[in-house]
Amino acid sequence: MTTISDGCGKNPPSRLGSRARDLWNGVVNGADLDSAGLTILEECVRTVDIIDKLTGALSARNQEWLRLSEEVEFLADGAAEIHLVVNPLLREIRQQRLALRQLLGQLKLGTATPKGKDPKSEHKGLFDLLEQEFNS
Repeated sequence: MTTISDGCGKNPPSRLGSRARDLWNGVVNGADLDSAGLTILEECVRTVDIIDKLTGALSARNQEWLRLSEEVEFLADGAAEIHLVVNPLLREIRQQRLALRQLLGQLKLGTATPKGKDPKSEHKGLFDLLEQEFNS
């Protein structure tokens, strides 16, 4: 198995934003990845970059998150049915976030350790920690 240790000799993909670059550096400096792991990490950081770019596009002044449809249906009882139209960028950002979550899961990243606990002790996922807290 080919592994990389401490990020030596492995630079992040070109033209990444700061969040994506920070993720790359944090992972390669903290984990040994084989070539498949590096490929998944590359997809992770590119997905982070896509999310950031889509979010930036959604933040532009001329973008609406949702609007009322121009089509109005008048019902028999005199009421009107008006539909909301959601900006397609919101759906795409959601899809990219789901993809990122799956990619991070493949790398077993995104765990949480309670403050004050030894980080080398058994890692539990965030939902496990919340469930444990809720059941206490």
